Amino acid sequence: MRKPLFTITMILQSELIRLRKAVNSCDMLNEHVSAAPIGWHINHAIKVIQAVCEQLHESNPAQYTWNFNLKRNYAFIRGSFPRGKGHAPRIVRPTIALTHKELIRELDEIERFLGTIDTLPKNCFFSHPFFGDLNVKNAIVFMKIHTVHHLKIIDEIEYSCLYSIDSVQNEIQV
Repeated sequence: MRKPLFTITMILQSELIRLRKAVNSCDMLNEHVSAAPIGWHINHAIKVIQAVCEQLHESNPAQYTWNFNLKRNYAFIRGSFPRGKGHAPRIVRPTIALTHKELIRELDEIERFLGTIDTLPKNCFFSHPFFGDLNVKNAIVFMKIHTVHHLKIIDEIEYSCLYSIDSVQNEIQV
């Protein structure tokens, strides 16, 4: 059996690096962009990856059946989710704000956990409320798109806080 050219962790590596960098801004908040601070988005992305990986491990590949799903196809082809349309299930909603250290520790654990799904059979799956059953390959695509979705929100919060309209107007008047 040939070794794969890349691992699952490698597919999500750039997103995990960006989440790590965002930890420094975890207290930033702009309610015009999101009701939640950056730390919430990081914690939520981590919880989603963890929940997907757990379901993949617990699933029975023999029970997987592929079904056509227009919403899934649209989101996967587009490579993004529409903003403000979905709501996170309670199980992946952060209830407390984590410290910088706790977020870094959680990211370390997620990297180790992601490495364990490389060896799973391809028809292990997790059930998404809108997209249906996603096998390992589609679960990876979902995790990447979902993480990028929250990274875009994080970027927008950071940008809006660093370059607020008030500071730009003050520079123009000077």
